Amino acid sequence: EYMGRTAMVAFGAAPHIVTERWVQNHYRWIVWKLASMEGRYPSSLPGYCCAANTLGQLVHRYITEWVQGRRSCLKAIAQHDAPAAKPMVLCVAAFLAPNMAELTDGWYSITACLDPPLSDLVRRGLLRVGHKLTLYGCKLNSPGACEPLELTEETVLNLYYNSTRKASVFAKLGFLPKARPPVVPLSSIVMHGGTLPAVDVVVHRRYPTFYIERVGEGKRHVRSFRAEQLHTQFFEQQIAKRHAYHLEEVERELQANPPEIGVGPE
Repeated sequence: EYMGRTAMVAFGAAPHIVTERWVQNHYRWIVWKLASMEGRYPSSLPGYCCAANTLGQLVHRYITEWVQGRRSCLKAIAQHDAPAAKPMVLCVAAFLAPNMAELTDGWYSITACLDPPLSDLVRRGLLRVGHKLTLYGCKLNSPGACEPLELTEETVLNLYYNSTRKASVFAKLGFLPKARPPVVPLSSIVMHGGTLPAVDVVVHRRYPTFYIERVGEGKRHVRSFRAEQLHTQFFEQQIAKRHAYHLEEVERELQANPPEIGVGPE
């Protein structure tokens, strides 16, 4: 790592940007990436995880991030320039606790909080390190925007079972461009698993509208739409009759006892 930083500074990288922490962070993900590719294709990529390729990847990341100004999805989220609910693919890098995991986009990492159904998958061994996840509708708990290497323990990405799906091993990490939310079957929905990205249903029967009127403790009247209209008309007629009755009473009282009209002093 030290030799990598020295070589990059000699290459022309800014020393205040290519810090030891920056190199250590990217060195970790680059070595994991190169080793995984070499392990998957040992005959096609023998010796792929080497110092030369590692240094080349470090230079590529410096140019991409600081010269071209392109950011990874977790960096944009950490800086509050992109919503955490945006569809993206992240990889499980480590498990910090039964309900806590470290997720990475291949450039940076963030601590994630798993809901009970996802934690149960970890306990059963169905969710392991190295699995890629397609995430929708995540929520970020953060005290404020900062650099991804300066994230504190208070910054946590909340994951939910109903909006999390296992991605293909060949899926590209990062935001999903123009991604449509997946259609989740009702049979896969679990309680306390968060919201659904999308659901496809067919309406088999449409019931008429019913109205419920509470008339006392534990008593209620249930009416159909037509019965509610008739009841409303009857109620309005009763109100009109009472209004007319009270108006007639006032008129009779005024006729029997006409008010005296006083004449003031000139």
